[in-house]
Amino acid sequence: MKDAGLTNAKKWVLVADDAPEIAGRVVDLVSSFDNLEPIGPARDGHEAWELFQKTAPDMVVLDFHMPGLTGLEVLQQIRQRDGDCVVVVMTSSNERQIVVRCLTAGADYFVSKSAMQDRLPEILRKFATAA
Repeated sequence: MKDAGLTNAKKWVLVADDAPEIAGRVVDLVSSFDNLEPIGPARDGHEAWELFQKTAPDMVVLDFHMPGLTGLEVLQQIRQRDGDCVVVVMTSSNERQIVVRCLTAGADYFVSKSAMQDRLPEILRKFATAA
């Protein structure tokens, strides 16, 4: 749902996380910004990919560990189709290898779920105010 360059237009954010409480917090956070609109949440990787194809969001907040397609697999598919979509990958794992794999695959941001309360609002604020 690309906004064709209109600065006041809504920016669409696909939320994908199989943990309902995390997905709900992310949807609520996205909704707290006037010009951001949540899509989803997708509960697994297949649903995330389907919603991405149907909606062409401006941003995706993607859990790394999901059933079906993993977050990394969804990220790789997103990058094959859309190089401009901003992708935030989240995980509860602190393994450096996961961070490196996601950033190498094209993630714009990587957020530990333990730091989500501080880091994700900052990323969304930056995204919401970008032209």
